[in-house]
Amino acid sequence: MKNLPTITPAAVEQPEAAPAEAAARTITYPLVGGGFLSVACPAWCTETHEHDLLQGVDPADVVHEGDDVSTSFELACNNGTQTLLQARIVQAPYSETLEERRPHVVFRPEPDNETVADQYMTAAGLNRVIKQLQTYTIELMKLSKQLGEARAEEHAGRRAWLDAQDRPVPPSPLSLNVADAQSMPLAYLMKQFNARVIEENVGEGEGLAETRMVRVGDEFQVRLDYRLTQIMREDAIRRLFVQYLGGAR
Repeated sequence: MKNLPTITPAAVEQPEAAPAEAAARTITYPLVGGGFLSVACPAWCTETHEHDLLQGVDPADVVHEGDDVSTSFELACNNGTQTLLQARIVQAPYSETLEERRPHVVFRPEPDNETVADQYMTAAGLNRVIKQLQTYTIELMKLSKQLGEARAEEHAGRRAWLDAQDRPVPPSPLSLNVADAQSMPLAYLMKQFNARVIEENVGEGEGLAETRMVRVGDEFQVRLDYRLTQIMREDAIRRLFVQYLGGAR
């Protein structure tokens, strides 16, 4: 009999204390025209300024830069990566332009071509980007749901065609794969697994009951703690199906 997966509720971890704010740095730059300029770096600046220290600077060229926030995608065509949506805090304290002298965000949708979406982005511009990405995320979530429904429809149609042709139909759930279990509607998966949920109560003060799946005859029994919320139940059941089909725990 195939070993059935179990899921043990994870212990709640205490959040780590926030790291202490970086100590202020004072950097003395050699000036191109001779002399030196001492500048205190703000706490958010993570730029090493090594190039400036070696080559010398004009005061207007001194720039503070924070860590970049970006997202990268693996490319199927050449096994490379594409970085998108790069944003970082920047300040040029001795610039002739007021906007540059104040901390602002430089936002590059495509960092490789140095295109700047908003040259001196403030909180208002950053919030617009955040709302745009939130809307995009919602649309991707809708697309994910649609994908699961499409895979379920194709799966049901394929099994019906095999049955109509008097061809062998793989027994459920062996006709499914990990990607199916990760995306198909849970109600469809429950039907394919012939699964039934059984709530368990281990008693007060005993923690959550172990979530597990047990096969009894032709039926799969999903045993879980009765106190789990609906979202937690659905997530746990889906993970059990994924694990049964060979996916990661």
